[in-house]
Amino acid sequence: MATLRGHAIPTLFGLADHTYVTCAGGYAWRCWGRSAGGRIISTGTGSSAQANCISWPSSTAGLIYGVTGVCHQTANRILWPAGITVSRAKGYWASFLAYGTYGTDVAAWLVRLGVCSTSTGEIPQCGTRARGPAAEREAAELPPDRKDRALVRDIKALYLKNVSPQEHKRRMTVRGATDLKTIGGETRLVMQHRLGRTVKAAKVKDIQTIQTDLISAKEEIGLRLHEGKIGGEELAQKMNVAVNKALKDCLKSLGRDDYTRLIELEPGEVINIVDAKIAAKAYK
Repeated sequence: MATLRGHAIPTLFGLADHTYVTCAGGYAWRCWGRSAGGRIISTGTGSSAQANCISWPSSTAGLIYGVTGVCHQTANRILWPAGITVSRAKGYWASFLAYGTYGTDVAAWLVRLGVCSTSTGEIPQCGTRARGPAAEREAAELPPDRKDRALVRDIKALYLKNVSPQEHKRRMTVRGATDLKTIGGETRLVMQHRLGRTVKAAKVKDIQTIQTDLISAKEEIGLRLHEGKIGGEELAQKMNVAVNKALKDCLKSLGRDDYTRLIELEPGEVINIVDAKIAAKAYK
């Protein structure tokens, strides 16, 4: 088994951390952006061959940037074999609100997992450890984040237990490719893990409703992109406005303390989860 690592790079101008993935051999999956210079935020062991299969094409893991996910969901997909996420990245939980853990195209994600389940073992680039002072710093392991691993196990079970890709496809919204039942189930699990198992059902429902409204807005923006009515930079601007509106609604519902515990942002702090430069490049 290879050691897979999630990394985060702080960004400027209110952007969420960029994330990417590496293995112990030094190979990097860039996840739409830079793939060096970040801090390690999660480590785990899993098949690098399966991770590499999931990453296709070009370390995007099949996601449509800003529409079905951003770098956080891309990194999470590639880290699936290791059972870890990049949840320690700044802005991660705002990103989760818009795109879930692995992206909103749940049925397509399960098909990808099925295809890549036959990929086992390691790719040559991850078979040996890189050498030198930089590699030694890179090799520093984080202590296991048991809470994150437990949450990932529960989310994986939600995706895989007795639900076929065909069933997820049936659950899609008419306009978009989002299985709202599964994404809402993720949100319930996240709130239970982060706020306590006794979190009130009404509070969970409030956040699920806010998330559904955000996803509806996201799908409308994605449709306008598909129709050529907006470009990548405008996609980013509109998505970031929609996300920050949803965060304000979450604050009203949760109150200051639970909001800070769940979202890991200060009340009123603006976070931009879609990078306009990456979006402009993706849709030029």
